[in-house]
Amino acid sequence: MRGEVFVFTFLSFERRLKSASVASGDLAKVFSSPHCVGICLLDEFAVPWLKERVSSKVLAHPEIVHVAKSERTNSFARLLRERAKGRPIVSISGHLVKTKGVEEFIRLAFEPRFEKLFFVVVGAPGQLAQATIAKLEASAQGEVENVYARLERIADEDEFNGVFAASDLIWAAYRHFPNSSGIQGKAAMFGAPCVVSDGYLMAERNRRYSLGPIVEEGNINELRQILTDLSVLEKREKWKSDIKRGLYFSEHGVNGLDGMFNEIVEAL
Repeated sequence: MRGEVFVFTFLSFERRLKSASVASGDLAKVFSSPHCVGICLLDEFAVPWLKERVSSKVLAHPEIVHVAKSERTNSFARLLRERAKGRPIVSISGHLVKTKGVEEFIRLAFEPRFEKLFFVVVGAPGQLAQATIAKLEASAQGEVENVYARLERIADEDEFNGVFAASDLIWAAYRHFPNSSGIQGKAAMFGAPCVVSDGYLMAERNRRYSLGPIVEEGNINELRQILTDLSVLEKREKWKSDIKRGLYFSEHGVNGLDGMFNEIVEAL
């Protein structure tokens, strides 16, 4: 409208930051702009570090995941439990690639010592070793009694949530993965323990919210031990009871988002 001045303000949403990216380049210009009312980091543990280096308001953006439950959720969860026949369920889901620990998951699923566990694989396969693909395909065809494989992306989030509702342990022992993960977020919201690799953001969250066991990245023996522990009722019940769901809910999900935007409004 003529005669009125509109000031453009914006938020900068970032994943994980390297010190060099803050000190120079386009990112530094964005952060120093008078129109930048805030910087939202998906890595809440980097917030104090960045606050010391920029004048803009620095906030932690919560992990937001779809956790609605419906009959489709319950139906898929029932199917998995029926197939498991009382055995503890460990699942891996999402994009099935090497960095997500699929190779180790399948290798251990086929070890005879773990025939009393039930392994669930849900997702579209990416680049994997040919031997792993062959095992996945055999599982999808029902040839492996203790492995259920549905090798496609489930677009219906309510149905997909059945994986988390049914699982006793979520497999998220990723390799070279410094980012946050919706899989870990769903596990936390559903109260399912989640095993992750040490050295990254997901491990930091596991420690803060007691979300589940942490292993050395790529250490097959430590992963083997986690599956051995999964076989013990007391162990898996302790993993579940230790989860700080109240703290996680207050800092992530919609509750965390409301708090973040309240801080932004106050900064305007």
